[in-house]
Amino acid sequence: MNRETPEFTTEKLSNTPAGCAFAKWAGGIAAPMLPLLIAIICFKNQRGFIPGRHGGEGYELEGLQAIVLGVIFLAAAAGIHFKYFWGNSQRLYKYEYLGEVVTGIIAVAGIIYLIIFMFHETFYG
Repeated sequence: MNRETPEFTTEKLSNTPAGCAFAKWAGGIAAPMLPLLIAIICFKNQRGFIPGRHGGEGYELEGLQAIVLGVIFLAAAAGIHFKYFWGNSQRLYKYEYLGEVVTGIIAVAGIIYLIIFMFHETFYG
């Protein structure tokens, strides 16, 4: 990994993460556990919830919509893993950006699907 340029001195989302073992294991393994757990719960129960704004009702999701929510959380967990684990690996850092792009596309597609679903539910449902 080339970390000699000044752009790698601070941690930003667009830059390579800090190259230490703690960042690799805490950020790459421990941090993705929460979104991974939420994804597993959405897949297993086929139920999910998106809270409303300012204490509003929110949306109860069931079936396909809950699975899509699980996919969004799974993509988030994978993106965090790619950023911090693969980004701090001598062998895998070359593929970090590709993994982040793929998981980003999956997450955005899922979010668009849920926005369309919620719009349809709210106004036509």
